[in-house]
Amino acid sequence: EEGRFRCADYIFTEGRRLERLSLKLLELMVLHRQEFELAALDTRVIRERLTEAAGALAKKYGAALSCDLAPARVLAEPDLLQTLLLNLADNAAKAYLPGENPPERPVRVIGRRCPAGYRVDVADEGRGIPREALSRVTEAFYTADKSRSREYSGVGLGLALCAAIAAVHGARLELESKPGRGTTAWLLLPYAP
Repeated sequence: EEGRFRCADYIFTEGRRLERLSLKLLELMVLHRQEFELAALDTRVIRERLTEAAGALAKKYGAALSCDLAPARVLAEPDLLQTLLLNLADNAAKAYLPGENPPERPVRVIGRRCPAGYRVDVADEGRGIPREALSRVTEAFYTADKSRSREYSGVGLGLALCAAIAAVHGARLELESKPGRGTTAWLLLPYAP
């Protein structure tokens, strides 16, 4: 009974979050709204929400998600930030080719305090992004690997959305990648006063 109640509560909570998120994404991508209300958010809350939502996602692709966020309070729009981190974790989980990487396929989300802001990294050890494609992967509808896009039904909007959400937070989405060795996507979030 307790398990059913917890699952029903999760479904209800996620349904409400997705409803709010769809309106925010519409405003962000279609209406080009750049100003959203940012609120103080504890990184423990971010970790709990991300672990709960991304854990199943990572398992779907045979990846092992780890989430290590140093304690801090950041300014963020909670639904948009969760979408950004989930999308990056999803990309990281799909970055592995069968048989080419360790069976656990690590996806690491790491947060640490820096003088310029709170840095959040999402890293994998997958196939990486070719150097010539790295500067274009945040463009809408651009896909560096067409076969991967077909395999996972991607259309090249995920990283464009992540870059737009990062901008809402006064940040820039940065990507570092080495073909055959993996990719790290990161951004600096402002601290809450």
